[in-house]
Amino acid sequence: MTGMFHNCGSFYNSSDCRISATFSVSSVVEGRLLYALYVVITALELLAIVVMAVLTRITLVDISKSSKFHPNMMRMISFYFAQGFVGNAARVALMGWQFGWIGETDSPVALLVLSELRFYWIFLCAYMFSAFVIERLFATLFIADYEAQKRTWITTTLFIGIFTICHVEAAFVIFGSTLGSSAMHSVMVAVGVAVVSATISGVVRYII
Repeated sequence: MTGMFHNCGSFYNSSDCRISATFSVSSVVEGRLLYALYVVITALELLAIVVMAVLTRITLVDISKSSKFHPNMMRMISFYFAQGFVGNAARVALMGWQFGWIGETDSPVALLVLSELRFYWIFLCAYMFSAFVIERLFATLFIADYEAQKRTWITTTLFIGIFTICHVEAAFVIFGSTLGSSAMHSVMVAVGVAVVSATISGVVRYII
């Protein structure tokens, strides 16, 4: 295994191109000192993942008992933190390929599935902020009775949208589809601009 790019051409235009979320592999690290540093950094990453998992668990429990924020905001925060378990679990499992304990051709399907989950988490971190903004825009739009009404359809729609978009874009990445990934980015920007514009327009009309 030489890295995260497998059977890819010079411009990643091969139909056999697959991209894994291993990012860096121990086999390309030269020298004992650098390898030792590589192992130490990976161990620190593992420690950080464990600490974050514990803190995330505590945070989720506290959030479930809190009544300071609107239920939609609480669900958004819980959804975001919960998905972190998926991404970090995939990251730990991918270390088997990263250190060569599992061969690239031994379990290719598992490698692709775990890579898809890891990329999904990365895209979720990028897009989730937009989801928070949209939820707050709805809160502004329905400011008259938003705190009194649950309106679970808002978070349900956002969850389905974010979940689908991030998984589709992750699939584009692992199959080396730069065109598909670029198209998804363009669609997301267009939809985001349309949603924000429509919401702001509604708020302005409400105020006037």
